[in-house]
Amino acid sequence: SSSSSSSSGNSSNNINDKADSNDIHNDNNSSSWAWKSASELAIPSRSNTLPLSPQSLANLAYAFARAGHSSPHLMSAVSAQFLKAASDAQPAHIAKLCWACVTSGWEHVGLQAALAQHMLHARCRYTVPEICTILWAYSHWDRHRHAPLLALFARELVKPIYVGGGQIPASVSQPKKSIPDEGRRLCLIHTASNAELASIARSYSHELRPPLLDVMQSLVEERLEHMTDEELACVLSALFTAGCKSSASIECASRKLLDKTVSGQAGISLRTRANLLQAMTEANVGYLGSGRI
Repeated sequence: SSSSSSSSGNSSNNINDKADSNDIHNDNNSSSWAWKSASELAIPSRSNTLPLSPQSLANLAYAFARAGHSSPHLMSAVSAQFLKAASDAQPAHIAKLCWACVTSGWEHVGLQAALAQHMLHARCRYTVPEICTILWAYSHWDRHRHAPLLALFARELVKPIYVGGGQIPASVSQPKKSIPDEGRRLCLIHTASNAELASIARSYSHELRPPLLDVMQSLVEERLEHMTDEELACVLSALFTAGCKSSASIECASRKLLDKTVSGQAGISLRTRANLLQAMTEANVGYLGSGRI
């Protein structure tokens, strides 16, 4: 995952660090393949006949977006072909294409709707990085039009997973913690890093509801000592905005964080700072320190 203190736009780059062996940037001939495929795909007479799978189309768009090349003609051709093969797309392909679309500034309403419908009806298993990337992308588009998609991922994130041996999965960024009950059942969101947890909080904003709200609050209480100021501020803003009944530990942490923010000692972006101040004010959370907001 990207740096935990990055802005919301950069915090979603989970997809960059979760590549598998088939990813375009792991192929020694990726550059020549991408340019050749793009050249042929951009030719109207060949764009309908060039056989590219959803994975290849996503890799192609991702390669050019990551290299900083913006090509409306290429993205138009990729979108047209991806629409035809959307039913075969896997979560990894969708996440990579969504990231490429936002990064390259390409917006295709039809593609957004088709992908949303596919995700709503397909029985796919998602990883937390995939969910974070897709949520991040749709938060840049019309989030209200895709409310069912937010509800889908809220359910996915609280789906139980079995973890044997009483240990939190190694994918979690904070130090491993022993779980008292052997074989304790966790939710998918428990495998999220702190940066991913902050990304989820940003994506849901005012749409955070139980049971995801309850699980996230419990998870934050466990990780208070391991989160950066930016991560903690993002999650606390979402919790307070959602009207959660904060525990004494969360209120204490939020007051200390706000005290650091006002004194200029916290590493928090201006946008996150404004959101935290507003959320704490609306939630009537007391202020510890100089008395200034």
